[in-house]
Amino acid sequence: MPPPAHPARPAHSVRISEALPAGLSAVHVIGVAYEPAPPEVTHALRLNDPSALVLVRRRLVTDPAGHFPLELRTSYLPDIAGGSPLTRPYLLPGAWLRNIAAYTGRQPATSTIRINARSPTCWEAAALYLPPGANVLVRATTLHTRAGQPIDHTVSIWPDTITINADIPSLP
Repeated sequence: MPPPAHPARPAHSVRISEALPAGLSAVHVIGVAYEPAPPEVTHALRLNDPSALVLVRRRLVTDPAGHFPLELRTSYLPDIAGGSPLTRPYLLPGAWLRNIAAYTGRQPATSTIRINARSPTCWEAAALYLPPGANVLVRATTLHTRAGQPIDHTVSIWPDTITINADIPSLP
């Protein structure tokens, strides 16, 4: 079945420390599981053991009705105990930075961000309803404590036709 026809992808202006307003989007949890970290995540989180398991939270951001995909978001978290709300496959209230601080006990203080454009994987192209030949914009953000300890590595993937305006404040 072909994907539904959609209007032009919207532009959002949202502080990076905040969640998209509910009227502009809906977030759907695709899955939450412990998995081996991919090599780039092992490097970003400074894991000594390349086979170490990390908590992986995958989400899909859509239009408010849930029909039009806007973004794929995957977060990788080291050292998360099984009883944490982060391990449960449901949406967490509020912004991601606040949830990380609340549920890990570690306060994000700095971040490193890498942005690039590339061809999507087959799975990304299908999930984002991309036409053949489309590209994606990828933002990989690693949050660190004041001492420089990595807390989270989140990868966001957008279609090349979306516009992103980010107001990046200093972290709390």
